[in-house]
Amino acid sequence: DNTLLQVVGDRVVIDAVARGDVQALRAELERRGMTVTAVYGRVVSGLVPITSIKELESVGGLQFASPAYRPATNIGAVTSQGDSSMRGGIARRRFGVDGLGNKIGVMSNSYNLLGGADAGVRSGDLPGPGNPNGYTTPVQVLREFPGTLTQAIDEGRGMAELVHDVAPGARMAFRTAFLGQADFAQGITELANAGCNIIVDDVIYFAEPFFQDGIIAQSVDAAQARGVTYLSSAGNQARASYESEYRPSTVEFLGAGNGTAHNFSAPGATPRYNQPVFIPRGGQAIFSFQWDDSFFSATGVGAQSDLDIYLLDSLGTVVAGAAANNLLSGEPVEVFGYTNNTPRQTFFLVILKFAGPDPRRLKYINFGSGAFFLTNPAIPGILSSTLVGHANAAGAIATGASFALQTPAYGVTPPRIESFSALGGTPILRDLQGNAIGPVVRPKPEVTGPDGGNTTFFGQLIPQDGDRFPNFFGTSAAAPHVAAVAALMIEANKLNVLTPTTIKGVLQTTAVDMDDPNTISFDTGFDFRTGFGLVNAEAAVQTVNFTPAFIQNLNLTSLCSARPDSTRRWRIRNPNPFNMRVT
Repeated sequence: DNTLLQVVGDRVVIDAVARGDVQALRAELERRGMTVTAVYGRVVSGLVPITSIKELESVGGLQFASPAYRPATNIGAVTSQGDSSMRGGIARRRFGVDGLGNKIGVMSNSYNLLGGADAGVRSGDLPGPGNPNGYTTPVQVLREFPGTLTQAIDEGRGMAELVHDVAPGARMAFRTAFLGQADFAQGITELANAGCNIIVDDVIYFAEPFFQDGIIAQSVDAAQARGVTYLSSAGNQARASYESEYRPSTVEFLGAGNGTAHNFSAPGATPRYNQPVFIPRGGQAIFSFQWDDSFFSATGVGAQSDLDIYLLDSLGTVVAGAAANNLLSGEPVEVFGYTNNTPRQTFFLVILKFAGPDPRRLKYINFGSGAFFLTNPAIPGILSSTLVGHANAAGAIATGASFALQTPAYGVTPPRIESFSALGGTPILRDLQGNAIGPVVRPKPEVTGPDGGNTTFFGQLIPQDGDRFPNFFGTSAAAPHVAAVAALMIEANKLNVLTPTTIKGVLQTTAVDMDDPNTISFDTGFDFRTGFGLVNAEAAVQTVNFTPAFIQNLNLTSLCSARPDSTRRWRIRNPNPFNMRVT
């Protein structure tokens, strides 16, 4: 009945964390029937037989195992013609670039479980043999999601179509990110090893650390250090977050022995031990609740406090919640989902400290449906940042979303941010050794990209563009657009001197300034909702374009041919410090 679980046949996807030797743990889990998909750091990801779950309790060296809850992909519910909104076509024509010489890795759920990739190639929307425009190198699929047709949406292929629209000359690869956190982290490394100099994803795991860099964020930073430009969707949770300093009490709100309640009220105000939230009829709320302890899986230093979170209905009955033993697992996180199949729409959240010292800060994000009530007096901390996890890594370029038809190319100035696009500003409070630091607040998102553009199969039909193709919304669509612009920039530079940091800086300095509509005045320059603004492909490519003072001739040498009457063969040597296209 738990829709967050990822069940494939008779197996379920899990993350297992090693207490000691991770390879010894892997071997022991494989003996218990687990299909291991990856090992990264202390974490082993894979699919374990449901019948073997109880056996995990006796596995030596296992700190804890938990389900790798179905991660969220950042699809929106609104509308693009993203290439033109970024002036991508102008950049290609003006500077003669199409992404040649680059390889872009895409990470999402699945690529071709639905079986439509060949049709996309034939229509010219994907590269591969039979592409009518001559882009015949197929997408390299490193690992497909091993699910069924009922679990398939092939969002990764939708992202690949958007990349191909903007940078058709770039080669592409795909790797699923849906098989656990270690598998996601390992997938980043695999794409880099496969030659991808640009990687883009649209996935967030609910248990990724908020206040420190988890293993996926660490893998992002490692790839960036290798010269990979990494882009990630900022998220679609807008401001659906509560973040506050922890305010202790002695009130055992749910009865003796269940823990003492967090006080939601501002200092000096009448204490309030529950927080009202709105969950619509039929809606599913998904809460990830964390505090500023260290994650054992990320650092080897575990949580020192045990906190729980409960959802109550208007009658005071507990209807859902999460109360894991955080001291045992070492993970300061509680995740639960609740589908409202009742006529009630008002619920109350209660946060209890069960054991350990008081944390400094706590935060939850609702990754599902729902909203905050505006109480009187107001509860401080609501409507906080939602850009978290690996998108908040220093090595990632987090991308917000603007509906393409609401940009200057379509008569709207300044461009408008999508209502769901995530808010940045989540502080980093722990280093990679688990020590308290900071706060370190990274300027996120860096930029905004367009969403709502056409694909051949993925998205929703909208009346605004008057065509028969579905439109792909969300920061999931924005990020691949910007990844493709990075490919145009790298090709245009020709001298192969662009670093990921330089690419990020140019994208920011050439962006079209935007405003966060939830602030009082226009946000000139950077803001935590739109970054530095909408990416301008023409300006970004122009900034890095290198025009040599002279061009040396290609050297062509004729070679013997097996069929000299119909086919000639040539060896071509290019003495120039840049790629050239030869027809």
